[in-house]
Amino acid sequence: MRTFALLALSYLSTAVWAGGYQGCLERVWTYQAYLIDGLNAVNDQTLGFKCANANFDKATGDCRVDWERCESKTAPAPKDKGWRVPEDETKPIDAEATAKKCYEEHNKRGRRIYNFPPFSVAKKQAEFNALITKVNDIVNKAYREIRTADNKHLWEDFDTTTDKIVTARAGDHGPYLLKSAGEHERLKGVVTIKKQKLGPNPVANPPADWETLDWTVTEDEAKRNGVADADERLGKFRADFYKAGSIAQEYDQVIESYKRVQESKTTCR
Repeated sequence: MRTFALLALSYLSTAVWAGGYQGCLERVWTYQAYLIDGLNAVNDQTLGFKCANANFDKATGDCRVDWERCESKTAPAPKDKGWRVPEDETKPIDAEATAKKCYEEHNKRGRRIYNFPPFSVAKKQAEFNALITKVNDIVNKAYREIRTADNKHLWEDFDTTTDKIVTARAGDHGPYLLKSAGEHERLKGVVTIKKQKLGPNPVANPPADWETLDWTVTEDEAKRNGVADADERLGKFRADFYKAGSIAQEYDQVIESYKRVQESKTTCR
């Protein structure tokens, strides 16, 4: 299992940039889900399997050869790049500390942190949002069927990391949202953009809080200041910023996927 964690934490080859710290959190999150899936019978497990890019059929979502377990065989284990998880198997991973270390090691090498290909960690997964949904389904099903007093901490760890990812994703997205809002033709010079603080950014240097646009406060204050059509103006900006096919829309869809994971704690367990 530790080998899989190291593979997931160090995987870099894909097309979509995850941003930074949250990309490392998502690697830890996937490993936490892998631990839960590992409680299932071997033939029922989905996570911890990979298919080489050349062998993956995106049309069918399957591998042209057998799915390979993400574990060391006779070859040496992957080289430790500085973010190895604790050696003591009895202790849970510190998700935030591990993600920070992962971020620091990538940053020192001048490397971006990418969304890892879904088919590098799970069977029959071709798209990142679909992987998030699949992971959530696996975790919730296992919660209902095989959770015990001895293993319940696995779901607690998973849920805590989910919350951290939602905050980190929104925080990373915030500066782009705020900048675009301040420059939009329907808002600039008319509507004062108000910020919402999301808490401290664990990897900011110097220390700083994550911030994003506070839609409700911005609209309410604008209306109090006489901008009667503030809702329409903000709606136009939202439609332009998150237009179909844009990077912003793709990023927002990932945030929404993680929010659905959050909500499922109370609706699907």
